[in-house]
Amino acid sequence: MNYRFLIAGAVLVAAPSAHAAFTITLDQPLQAVVLPNAHTEISFLGNATKDEQGAGGWGVSVAAAGLPSDTDYLMTLIGPQEFLDWLETPSSPTFHGTIFKIFVEPTNLIGLHDYNVGTPDNKPFLQMRYTGVTGFQYESAKMNFAVDIQAVPEPATLSVLALGGLAFLRRKRR
Repeated sequence: MNYRFLIAGAVLVAAPSAHAAFTITLDQPLQAVVLPNAHTEISFLGNATKDEQGAGGWGVSVAAAGLPSDTDYLMTLIGPQEFLDWLETPSSPTFHGTIFKIFVEPTNLIGLHDYNVGTPDNKPFLQMRYTGVTGFQYESAKMNFAVDIQAVPEPATLSVLALGGLAFLRRKRR
């Protein structure tokens, strides 16, 4: 028995889209803060580019940062007005400044908060989107970020360090 197979193939060539990406990069995706006993604001600076002027309709998806052992995430998010105003400015395709801010709630959980159980890779992220004047929906890639909560040295430790520094300076002068 002879079987003949006809294999037909088509090559799909993707033409460049009239709408390129809405890109955002963070200058420093890991921020450190000394153990907060009050609401502490942290700014994440970065660069952003857009293809067209926004017409409102922006949105944010965020997966907050926490410790693997902590079910209460330590932050709330705010979007700075200057970034949102930039989205709706027609003549400015690039932005450098504060992309987003978070408020770290008072906590005693020291360590690297770089975990979110609800995300595929267990990493906290922020993703932004907006609607352009043509009605096209733009969306940035997910930006991973983390917050390192560091302990405050106790006053006695700071005093010992200061005395050691003074003794070193006194000895150096002799």
